[in-house]
Amino acid sequence: MDFVEAMDLNDDGLIQRHCVYWGWYGFRVLQRNEYHRGEAPQRS
Repeated sequence: MDFVEAMDLNDDGLIQRHCVYWGWYGFRVLQRNEYHRGEAPQRS
């Protein structure tokens, strides 16, 4: 996926601002609901 996650932290390390920027490829994947790759493998 083509995305960037950015956070601004204060002096105490707490998040003050959080942004996620999606590129066109990632946006289309989400728009078409194509991000599911099938069920997780079963554990025995």
